[in-house]
Amino acid sequence: MKMKFRSLIFLVLLVPALICAAPGDEVYLLGVSDVLQLNVLQSPDMDRQLTVRQDGTVVLPSVGAIAVAGFSVTEAEQILKAKLELFDRSIQEVTLSIVQFNSLQIYILGAVRQPGSYTFSSNPTLWDLIRESGGVTAEAVLTDAKIISSVDGINESSDVDISDLVSGNSSVSPIFLNSGDTVVIPTSSQLFLTSQVSGVQVFGGVSSPGTYRLKDPMRLVDVMMLAGAPTDNAKLEKVIWVHNVHGDLYTSSIINCKLFLLEGNLSGNPLVYPGDVVQVTLNRGGFWRTVYPLILGTLTTAATIAFALHRIGL
Repeated sequence: MKMKFRSLIFLVLLVPALICAAPGDEVYLLGVSDVLQLNVLQSPDMDRQLTVRQDGTVVLPSVGAIAVAGFSVTEAEQILKAKLELFDRSIQEVTLSIVQFNSLQIYILGAVRQPGSYTFSSNPTLWDLIRESGGVTAEAVLTDAKIISSVDGINESSDVDISDLVSGNSSVSPIFLNSGDTVVIPTSSQLFLTSQVSGVQVFGGVSSPGTYRLKDPMRLVDVMMLAGAPTDNAKLEKVIWVHNVHGDLYTSSIINCKLFLLEGNLSGNPLVYPGDVVQVTLNRGGFWRTVYPLILGTLTTAATIAFALHRIGL
């Protein structure tokens, strides 16, 4: 009976927050990696920054994990207040604010001045993203941009002509982007390279990412050595290998190279063939912002890796 009464109190506190979010309003919903600032007026020692974890929760001392992902800031504030009141009845005023937006993250690669990942407080348009990245470069092929998105768990790539958008044509309808989208703006040389199938593309945690010509199959570790050897922050137990089986048919696998390096197990060092793609995964850090944008190979690479990541559930 006592728990039912507490649940009723929680619902009463939450209802005003839900009413405030009128239908049609653009309300930012909290997501993984967002950084929040919690302030408790009656208990300043509980003031702290909270980071939304991978499971969508934040952790409060004495209270434990509280789910906040998918709620607005106002809703999450009421949830935290209700939880804290159960442990301290003197708490009457709790404020929550966003210190850093990280969940609505969108990537732009290729022919822009500052390629990388960008975060927004609401869904941006394609023009917002291009502007944030410093604009396109002189080598950009504006008629062949691509947007790679996840729709119902399936990665899809769509072609976009952004020439009118960049020229300032006000009649162009805005294209809104969603969290996790990747925009690729190629150069003419990158379009030419998409027809090349005589090499293997290696990027990620290697010293010299790029496309390396292969006449015959070569072991994965040897291919990584061609690319200057793995870097210190490379995750050798999670190397993504995309194999061109035939024509447009690809398979994707996660290879644990440590099996070969530590045990001599060849399952950790398969044969890589011309036309294949290798991504050496990096430990979490500045991968998207500092490495990946600098070594984008081709549009085929971007679309293939997006397809591969979907296939292997990353």
